[in-house]
Amino acid sequence: MIPEPARRICDRCGQLITAYCPSIKTLSAIGSFYEAGDIEVVDEIVRRENIDPQIVWKYFDHRIRLRCEQKVAFCPFCGGQLRTWRAQQCMHCLKDWH
Repeated sequence: MIPEPARRICDRCGQLITAYCPSIKTLSAIGSFYEAGDIEVVDEIVRRENIDPQIVWKYFDHRIRLRCEQKVAFCPFCGGQLRTWRAQQCMHCLKDWH
């Protein structure tokens, strides 16, 4: 097994997660495993990439299945909900602050 790769902030929930991402070759090959279930998909990624299953599950939950809770932010000008918690422009009032 390889050591855990770098970390990044999840765009959806804001948690620090793994920056690991399977190769394009692996992603294109696992499509047929989705009908079998999540465990089979993760097992196939682990088999193909030779990486710790816990890292793959973190990737899977935050980047594929989006099981993390979405963090919400609101516009400081009109109070409208922003598209992401990191957004710096409101699509309701069109103000920006970046």
